[in-house]
Amino acid sequence: MKTKHATLAAVVLLIAICADAGAMIFKSDTVTAQWDTWCYYHKGTYYLYYLVTEKTGEGFCVATSKDGVHWKDHGWAIRQSKKNTFYLGTGSVWKSPDFDKSRRFICNYSEHRTDESGKRTQNILFAWSTDLINWNKFPEEKMFKVDTRHYKQFGRWDCIFSIPREQGGYWGTWTATGKDRNGTVGIGYSEDGLSWKALPPPVVEPGVYESGAFHRFNGRIHAMFGARGMWAYSADDVTGPYKRSEKNPLLLAPGHTYFSRFFPTPDGVLVNHHAMTGEFNHKRFITCDTYVAPLKLAEVDHEDILRLKYWKGNDALKGEVVKVAAGESSDGVVLAEGLDFGKGIVVEGTMRLPPDKDASPKVVRIKADERHFALRFFHDGKVEMGTTDQCGGDWKKQHEADRQWKFGRTASLRLLMRRGMLEAYLDDHFMECWTMGCHRAKAVTIAVPGTGDDLPVSVVKMWHMTLPSWK
Repeated sequence: MKTKHATLAAVVLLIAICADAGAMIFKSDTVTAQWDTWCYYHKGTYYLYYLVTEKTGEGFCVATSKDGVHWKDHGWAIRQSKKNTFYLGTGSVWKSPDFDKSRRFICNYSEHRTDESGKRTQNILFAWSTDLINWNKFPEEKMFKVDTRHYKQFGRWDCIFSIPREQGGYWGTWTATGKDRNGTVGIGYSEDGLSWKALPPPVVEPGVYESGAFHRFNGRIHAMFGARGMWAYSADDVTGPYKRSEKNPLLLAPGHTYFSRFFPTPDGVLVNHHAMTGEFNHKRFITCDTYVAPLKLAEVDHEDILRLKYWKGNDALKGEVVKVAAGESSDGVVLAEGLDFGKGIVVEGTMRLPPDKDASPKVVRIKADERHFALRFFHDGKVEMGTTDQCGGDWKKQHEADRQWKFGRTASLRLLMRRGMLEAYLDDHFMECWTMGCHRAKAVTIAVPGTGDDLPVSVVKMWHMTLPSWK
């Protein structure tokens, strides 16, 4: 990273990484491939469910955590039946309305079955549990089949996500193919949490591919729907119409992370999602390796805009303090070195944003082995992520995030980095989850161009994460 062509004040993180691909928080040791996730909180324990995709999507597993950061994997919860002809689809968890008597939780999942005509159709099934770890399938007569009055028999019919209904029971949204329009959001309700009634599909503008989740904030419905990334929508009523947010519409960028879900906790409504490492195995149904990303806090601001924020529970990632030692060099100040990227690092500091739109962006440069990357921060808090040459030139933008929030001249910067994945926050606003594509890098350097008062980042603090190092 040091060259005679650039003046750098460097935070040097020389990190040994083993050959395994990796990312931020959790990847199962029980299975070799996973995809969608959903979470549930109950009496001090976080329950994480993840879809198994070693072949096509053959079931889901469960892990638990007391802090939402460190997970214990319990392995398989539900396996596909012999009747499944394609993939098993994502679900979610809710309490049975008679929970005080039955002590039962309910989850849903989907299978593809061959119908009487010999064609493949998707159906939603259910299971129950009293401990959220061991699950029992309901009889197949409880199956929720496609309601062909409103939806296409051979379209999508997958992954109910529920919220409480004022009249009792639950409202639900799921991925479904409308019969008379191309929308892929289903809406319905259940009085007992098990028998569901489909309503006509809501108007969703612009259209989407999948329904992720919804929640009622301040009397209005806010939803996360999937269409190459996860997008923010809102409506006055559960049945719609749903409009995409004019501000901060793209919550999660495609190709880096996907399929976010809400779940209520004592800390507020949290969001879980998975992140992609950039490593591909084309022998799998889901070709890219994925991991569970840090949980986020969901808030709706004074303009009724859904925003993802840093969740304070992630402070449990802060372990051993890294001593920041200023050392003069011809290129700047070396602040730290020899940190373990297998465990991961938390970096916090104060970011000086450019004074106006005509000023050059502030840059954080990253070197992973012989590959070079950069984060570019603009006056309004917009962030770009991409690659450079060894001197910081030949900039190639990979993607960007604009949260359309009014930041000041300075903003608190937080970076969570582990095993080739990076998350950036400004003033606790989640800016982006970035899969750098350097999952097998062995040494990482982070640097900021500038000297003295011109340094983009100051008051730097660092911690090793409280996660396992490479085996």
